[in-house]
Amino acid sequence: MVVWLLAACASTAGKQLPFNSPRKGVVLEVGFEADRVEGEDEEMGYTLIAFIWGEAGAEKERVILDKFLGLCGEVPPAPDQEILDLQCWHAGQGADYYVAWRGESLVVERRYTWEEVGEGEEAPMEVLHKVKVAPGTLIRALTR
Repeated sequence: MVVWLLAACASTAGKQLPFNSPRKGVVLEVGFEADRVEGEDEEMGYTLIAFIWGEAGAEKERVILDKFLGLCGEVPPAPDQEILDLQCWHAGQGADYYVAWRGESLVVERRYTWEEVGEGEEAPMEVLHKVKVAPGTLIRALTR
C-alpha cells in the first residue's frame, strides 16, 4: 500500500504552499510511502516508511526512514506547523512522522508515542532527513 499525504489542513488542501525549494520557481513535491510487508509463517509484518521528494514531473528521491511493527495512516497536519503527518500504531505504542519547515530546510522528524502519555512526558523529536531549499519554490504534498 502506498500512502501519499495531503499538504495541509482542509483550507489549503491541494494548493501549492509558498515555501522554498532547490531552485527559485521550482515546485517541489513531497510525500510518504508506507508499504506493508507481510511476515513469513508466524512472524508479524511491518510497515516500511519512506520519504519521497523531487521536482514536479521529475524522478523522485526515495529515502527509507524506518521499519515499523504495525500499521500506518495519514493524519491531517497541524495548520502552519506541518506539511505532512503520518501516524503509526501497534499495541499501545507508536510513532508520528512529520515533514515540517525548519529554517532553510524541509525536515522529516519522528516522535515515539504511547498510550496515556501525560503533558510534558512526550518523547523528543528526532530529525531523520533534511532537504535544503532555496527561496522562491513552492511545496506540494503528493496525494493518491
